[in-house]
Amino acid sequence: MLKQEKLDSILEAVNTKGTITVKEIMESLDVSDMTARRYLQELADKDLLVRVHGGAEKLRTGSLLNNERSNVEKQGLQIAEKQEISRFAGHLYRARNNLRMFCS
Repeated sequence: MLKQEKLDSILEAVNTKGTITVKEIMESLDVSDMTARRYLQELADKDLLVRVHGGAEKLRTGSLLNNERSNVEKQGLQIAEKQEISRFAGHLYRARNNLRMFCS
């Protein structure tokens, strides 16, 4: 069996059962534990499954981690609201500094 076929087999098992263990991979594909772990890590690096202690789980669609946007994407969202918060924070900062000077 070719490496890609083995990776596809692991992915199919995870998506069918929800989880897979290193031991199951070792037995079904006749590979060492280190090879099984490398296969899991390779699939995890491609965001095809989630590594857990002793095996892997299938990706949870709808989870916060899968749907979270990058910081670059977030910078372009809700700009007006962010500017309003900034103006308000600036007002509070100036008011606090004026109060310190008045009370000193």
